[in-house]
Amino acid sequence: MDDAAVDRIIETSRRRNRERHITGLLVFGSGIFFQWLEGPRDNVTQLMTNLRADPRHRDVVALT
Repeated sequence: MDDAAVDRIIETSRRRNRERHITGLLVFGSGIFFQWLEGPRDNVTQLMTNLRADPRHRDVVALT
């Protein structure tokens, strides 16, 4: 994954998460993403459901 691909992910996430009143932090290194999400519980729960259903995401672990 190159910097341009990560930048596209960040831009798309910012736009979509803003609409859902979700904020957070995305960190990428050594082929692993770490994401911290904050926002209305139902919105974050729905986002997590969407991420788990997306085949681009593997080994999703939620720390609550």
